[in-house]
Order: sequence, then C-alpha cells, then structure tokens
Amino acid sequence: LLEADGTVVIQSQVEEARLDRYQDDPNIVPPFNAYSGSGDVEGDPVYVNYARIEDFFHLQRDLNIDPVGKICIARYGSIFRGDKAKFANQFGCLGLVIYSDPADYSARGHPVYPDGWMLPPSGVQRGSLLMTYGDPLTQFYPANEYAYRLSVDDVRGKYIHDIPVHPIGFGVAIELLRHLAGNESRADWRGDLNITYRTGPGFQNPHTARRVRLQVNVQNEVKTTYNVIGIIEGSVEPDRHVIIGNHRDAWVFGSVDPSSGTAVQEEMARAFGKLRKEGWRPRRSLVFASWGAEEYGLIGSTEWVEE
Repeated sequence: LLEADGTVVIQSQVEEARLDRYQDDPNIVPPFNAYSGSGDVEGDPVYVNYARIEDFFHLQRDLNIDPVGKICIARYGSIFRGDKAKFANQFGCLGLVIYSDPADYSARGHPVYPDGWMLPPSGVQRGSLLMTYGDPLTQFYPANEYAYRLSVDDVRGKYIHDIPVHPIGFGVAIELLRHLAGNESRADWRGDLNITYRTGPGFQNPHTARRVRLQVNVQNEVKTTYNVIGIIEGSVEPDRHVIIGNHRDAWVFGSVDPSSGTAVQEEMARAFGKLRKEGWRPRRSLVFASWGAEEYGLIGSTEWVEE
C-alpha cells in the first residue's frame, strides 16, 4: 500500500510472524500461490468478496463498478482459489490479492494461535491455482523422464494464469480494506474484520492518493517428484486392487495436511505388514500409495493413474 510519493504504508510479509520456536525455521517458504502469473502492477483496489462470477456481476450490474484495470481484493472461501484468479482475469483485473477473513477461518469467540487454534492475523494460506489435475505439460499422459512436454507458454492462460496473484493474512488485509471508498458492502459481503466493508474503487479522504502495488515473481520449473508404492499381493484376486493413498508433501509443516492422514496410513501399513509376516494374505491386492506433489495439483496420484 503506497502513498502518492511512494512511501510504503504497509507491506505483506515475506515471513509470517514467528509465534513459537518451531516457526524459526529457514526452510519455511514465503507465502505464495503456485502457478500465479508474474508481474508488477499498480492501481486502485476493488473489494470483490469471494471473486465469484456473481460477485463481479453484482459490482458491474448493480453498483456500476468496473474492475478493469483494478487490483482486486478477494477473500478465500466459497470457490477454488484458481477460479478466483480465472474470473479476476476474465473481468479485467490487473492482479488479485486473496486473504483469509476471520469469518471464514476463525470461530467467533475463540482465541487465535498461539493462545488458541484459530488462524492468527499473520497466517497466510498458500495453495495452487492450477486449473487442471496432474502435470499441466503432459495432460492425459504420464509425466515420466521421456514424455513429450508442452511449453509453459502453451498452457498459460488455460491451466496456469496470466495475472499476478498473491495471498496475505488478515492483519495486512484489514489495512488495505479499512479506508476503501465506495458503497458499503451488503450483508453477505461482510466478514468479521473490525471495519466497515466497502467495495471501492480507491480510498476515502484523506487517503485518495493511495495506490496498491502488487509485485509477484514466479518461475515455473520442471522438477522430479516420487510416489512411494507398497503392495501386498492378493491370494485369490491379485489383479484386483484395494488402494489406500495419501500425499506426503506440504506447503509448510503439514501437521494436519497431510501428516494426520499419513500417520494413519503408516500405522495401517505397519499392521498389515505384521499380519503378512505371520502368513496372512488378503483376498485382493492391497496397494499403499504415498503420493508426491499433491499440493501442486494432485500431480503424483494423477500421473500414477495415467501411467
């Protein structure tokens, strides 16, 4: 958020607040949205609620607000974040900022972390914007080492995005939204921030000269990931499979997603392995699958099925 002379009023954090000793880790990646477009854009902000098609229609048809050439600010929830980016691009936004509103990500009356379980102001939701499943460069074919691949430019605008998109916490979002000009938002557009929700565009007096700058630098590269597969062959119908799967990658620590599921799967595999050593075999084959690169668009599981 910039003043007219370029002075920075507030800036989104490269690192989230270190609220406990576990977060003091250099391997934590900065908040970002995978498959965002890159760019350095500046403009007036417009609040677009969940960035659904009906939200943009409400702005254009009911409020006569044109999002073309604006920095759109949306809250997470209701629809997939990739669709938010898609619709923001379709309706002409220069860029999209997505934040987690307490109305959607904190239970009212409950304290935020570290005093409780709820999302703190500095917490940022990372996530993929990919508009397909699996490797976007090898659609419908397995992404092995000898696969023919499309170029990134071939899939830009179809599976990955043109406009810059960036996630922020509600501690930064409240400062972007606090002085917005324009109409007071209707009830279903209001979250739980302690502000009057307005649509914009731009800011109220005495902040009319302020602008929002969005600078995103994303480099998409081909990297190798791995699935880990364990099989207990069936005794009667070995060609019929019961598949138990869970991914193992995470944006940060992954204590809930995916490690809670991974812990259950590992214990199941241990128990079935013990039974197998004791001579037991299932009627059908059991497949234990640990998928790689789920967070980037269900890549590991999709490519396994394609192969």
